[in-house]
Amino acid sequence: MRNQAKPYNTYSSSHTFNPMSIFSNFLIVGLIFLSVFALTLRDAQASRPRVSCEFSWKENQELNVKAGNKFRNATVRTSEYNRLIAMGSVPARVSADRGQHCQLNHPENTLIDTQIEKADFRLHHSGRIPNCSDLNAVVVCRGAN
Repeated sequence: MRNQAKPYNTYSSSHTFNPMSIFSNFLIVGLIFLSVFALTLRDAQASRPRVSCEFSWKENQELNVKAGNKFRNATVRTSEYNRLIAMGSVPARVSADRGQHCQLNHPENTLIDTQIEKADFRLHHSGRIPNCSDLNAVVVCRGAN
């Protein structure tokens, strides 16, 4: 009678219902899902092409504007990349924020927009402060590595 088998449906007190174990299992599964999702997003973002866009403007003695340029890098969709590269050099939209800065806007893509200080394109510091509308800026985008 020593090796008597236990009945199949024997309830053991060591296996009681613990709601915290269900919660912790749910939490672990959720964390695994989020980490896989984050890795997938990172890989998708890494495969997107990058563009480097250069805003440039010429010197204008009459308006006290110094020649200059400003670069902006952006990650875009492949179709957007092809379109931006094919556009070549286009006039940039320049707007003022009524302060010390000017906003340089790409006419087709807001990811490429950038900001410059008015003092950065002032030719003679003794002369007048140029207006943002005095910049005749153009923007050209190229593929970035």
